Amino acid sequence: MASAPPQIPTSLDEFKTRVDIFASITTTLGLVIGGGIGLYQYSEKNQAERIKEALSYREKLAEPVIRKYREELNMAFVSRHAEFEAAAGGKDDSYSRWVLDLIDKNKLAASIHGVGEVYEQLAICVSASLCDRATSVRFFSEEVRAFHNSLYPYIQERRRETNDPSLFGHLAEFIATRPKRVGQFAKVDGGAKQPQPK
Repeated sequence: MASAPPQIPTSLDEFKTRVDIFASITTTLGLVIGGGIGLYQYSEKNQAERIKEALSYREKLAEPVIRKYREELNMAFVSRHAEFEAAAGGKDDSYSRWVLDLIDKNKLAASIHGVGEVYEQLAICVSASLCDRATSVRFFSEEVRAFHNSLYPYIQERRRETNDPSLFGHLAEFIATRPKRVGQFAKVDGGAKQPQPK
């Protein structure tokens, strides 16, 4: 069945009515499309800000005091790598005792708390959606995981001593997220130079 051809308006009032209808439809479409474009741009700007905020933690970790703390922690573990491996392979609580002894002998509590606070702030930033999760995980998850897992006996001990089970509590949630593989690389270096064993 063929549709009827559009009829040409026969009066000025009929023509004006059709123009008004067309103008209303065009205006509504323009508003909808403009609103969609505005929302998209807002979303992109928010995403860029979250990525920028996540990457700002590279600078925080590179601040002189925090960098010194990170180096102290790395050197304490790297210089005792063989002891670390032996203690970590034990079936009893020898690893916990070894970690607590290492921290006590090297006076590393301030270093742990300094670095841990930055990691905790990052984890909170991610959980509050103020930092981009994917960027944060890609740049920091392996480093935060190593910090948390290596020092877990100390973290547990401090939680008991202070009766504060929330101490570094956001780190566990953060490290539960694994980085996605991008091409051949599982992660991008978070900016920390790892000392080499001698």
